[in-house]
Amino acid sequence: MKQSIKATLLFSALSTCFSAYSQDVKVMSKIPAEVEVGKEFTVELTIDKGDISGFAKLQQELPSGLIAVPNNPNGSTFSFKDQKVKFLWMALPGDKVFKVSYNITADASAVGDQILEGSFSFIKDNETQKVALPKDIIKISPAGTAIANASAATPKVTNVDNSASTSTATMTSESSSSSSSSSELASASSAVNAEAEALAKRKEEEAKVRAEKAERDRKAAEKRAAQTTSAESTSGGSMESKSSKTIGGLVYKVQVAATKRKVEGSEFKSQYNLSDEVNWEEHEGWNKYVIGSFQNYKAAKAYSNSVRDNNRVPGPFVTSYIDGTRITVQEALEKQGR
Repeated sequence: MKQSIKATLLFSALSTCFSAYSQDVKVMSKIPAEVEVGKEFTVELTIDKGDISGFAKLQQELPSGLIAVPNNPNGSTFSFKDQKVKFLWMALPGDKVFKVSYNITADASAVGDQILEGSFSFIKDNETQKVALPKDIIKISPAGTAIANASAATPKVTNVDNSASTSTATMTSESSSSSSSSSELASASSAVNAEAEALAKRKEEEAKVRAEKAERDRKAAEKRAAQTTSAESTSGGSMESKSSKTIGGLVYKVQVAATKRKVEGSEFKSQYNLSDEVNWEEHEGWNKYVIGSFQNYKAAKAYSNSVRDNNRVPGPFVTSYIDGTRITVQEALEKQGR
């Protein structure tokens, strides 16, 4: 057995690529032939999926002492547990041929010749199919070991014929194997869905917190503006001439967007997590979207700053109206004696 492994290593050099065929499905793995303890290396897997889509899982089993982390999961959910590397897809990537990769670091307990083996499972014609990957052999050398001519080696590709024995590359669709694989994929699918739901819930809660903060900021701005106006109006003298008077039909709002094509205001409310309803109006050939209603410019300005800082609305600004007709802010301030 040892002689067989050593012979394989002599022909492997830097990396060895193995192929597994199952009708129109092919998986190739690329790994270095020899690495040092403590040095990270990459395992690259190329999948030629043919015409399959939907659920799929690629799994490799690592010997003890090898630790894996994701590199390029390519749309899959990556996990490493109980020395098993798993890539799980709810739906395979659209490209016929695509790659995934992960990185491995070996500790001192892994010194010696190590074997990586795995499989690729997928759904086809409503049945679970499974391709067994040929075994990859890698030599783990002690730290500080010189690996001669490693960088100059040429990768080799080994094609496994469709008629190869079931121990190298086969597709198993027996009822017991299909049932087990289907159950595992279904279980993994449920786990991914649960994780997605939890993430959506967290995002919803975060949006709610931001909306509540924006509403508190708006009310605080109105209160500060009202207090300022009250202080100015009661101070007498020159201050009274600068106070803003309440004018019937005069309001200030905050514009958050303008488009050439009309869209629903609810889109901006959802996009920026706004607490106020977003109202539409047409002005000077544009569809404009505004929020809030204030009788005081300072309150409107404070609210504009709040949605800019807290809701990340790009460039909001104060607008003004008299009896529903849009006027300039300068005209509104002049009417209020400012």
